Amino acid sequence: MSLLQFNSTAVIAARRYSIQHHGLMGPAVKLIINQYNLDPAKINGTGPKNNLLKGDVLSFIDKENLKPIIMSSSEEPYDEKSDMTVSFQTRPYKLHKLDQGPASETTLTRKDALDYYRKMQVIRRMETSAGNLYKEKKIRGFCHLYTGQEACAVGMVGAMDKKDAVITAYRCHGWTYLLGSTVLEVIAELTGKISGNVYGKGGSMHMYDKNFFGGNGIVGAQQPLGAGVAFAMKYRKQKNTCFALYGDGAANQGQLFEATNMAKLWDLPCVFICENNGFGMGTSADRSSASTDYYTRGDYVP
Repeated sequence: MSLLQFNSTAVIAARRYSIQHHGLMGPAVKLIINQYNLDPAKINGTGPKNNLLKGDVLSFIDKENLKPIIMSSSEEPYDEKSDMTVSFQTRPYKLHKLDQGPASETTLTRKDALDYYRKMQVIRRMETSAGNLYKEKKIRGFCHLYTGQEACAVGMVGAMDKKDAVITAYRCHGWTYLLGSTVLEVIAELTGKISGNVYGKGGSMHMYDKNFFGGNGIVGAQQPLGAGVAFAMKYRKQKNTCFALYGDGAANQGQLFEATNMAKLWDLPCVFICENNGFGMGTSADRSSASTDYYTRGDYVP
């Protein structure tokens, strides 16, 4: 099933208009225009010769509160008003210093289910492509894939506020896509192109976007930074949260314990999340940790 269907007429019109009035648009701008079926004539360009920049298009989308065109393979739009829902039950959550945890049952609408599934599929295919490019030596240096962990990021983003912040480790490709960048920008960054997320200078581990404070290459180093972002939020009286993610490989790092201590001491709006994939760059959790109950780390932090 194809969930994204681009309107070819709109694409041709956008290309012609852009050449006449805005010069040549970058590939990332074209992709966003196609995804949202936008009319470039309605967007003010701030680049050289009034060229449309990515920021111009994203600001327009945000101002108009637009959403991507979601189509089926038959080119018939999905009925977003459908009241079809499905309920899921999960295993009871293990709790630490909490009297009650999240609900073990949730209801999902058809629209949200399709949206989450599409995003997970996009990340999986993007990472498959990245893996192939790495094998072909088109991606040099490190290439840490997010394959198998797509649901973690998609589920979290679905529950987060738009102004919440995220900081993570070096498996950041999926997060970069979900928090504002296009697939093209991620792949371009991996291959060192100027059209990449940070102009080809960050590579696999150092991508950033609005309210996304990146992948970080040093194991566990993002936890104190996450506490710092949360401190800034509290200092500015912002009603938001910083989600600081780490893997099981960083669970024994000293800076994690320092960060949780500061977060509790100063009552910071920071949530520390362990994405435990079980192998921490090749060393199993059982071989590296005296206790693999990572949710109890920090002692005084629920």
